Amino acid sequence: MKVIPFVADEPHYLRLPKNKMGLFVSNEEKIYAYLNYLETYKEKTKSEFIASTSKDSISSSADSSYVSKPKFERKTQFHTIKSGESLGKIADKYNVSISELKKWNSIKGNNIQAGKKLKIYSDKKIIAKTESKANNDGTYTVKSGDSLFSISKQFPGVSIDDIKKWNDISGDNIQPGMKLKING
Repeated sequence: MKVIPFVADEPHYLRLPKNKMGLFVSNEEKIYAYLNYLETYKEKTKSEFIASTSKDSISSSADSSYVSKPKFERKTQFHTIKSGESLGKIADKYNVSISELKKWNSIKGNNIQAGKKLKIYSDKKIIAKTESKANNDGTYTVKSGDSLFSISKQFPGVSIDDIKKWNDISGDNIQPGMKLKING
């Protein structure tokens, strides 16, 4: 239970101030029930989760009235941090906690840098968004942060010069909201 130190086959003691003993004794069952509740529903790490599901499966074979939880293991994924992302957004995206992200990636504090990769153990599969690709009519709508280089990289076989030629662009300046022809 990790609340009162315990060693099997040895007596263990709980020391309380005299004025709190009566309160503790009258609420002892509720206190232990609450601690069991907290232990059951607290956030678990990957290894704790796997161990608890294994234990539940073992105990279910011994006690047929107990229904075991399904066992699953989280998959390892990697996420490249994009500019403007926070640990909170990334944690929500993968359905994990911020503290887990920090622990898995040895992050102290809340600062992260764009471009770095984060290791994530999650059962939620993230599918890359394809909204940045060309529309069915062969056009691409420029978004904030796009450059001719980044747009050309999204379309294999398309160069910066191709985009400039197809759209009569002389410099490198593009603006969010512009519609660019991609297929010539």
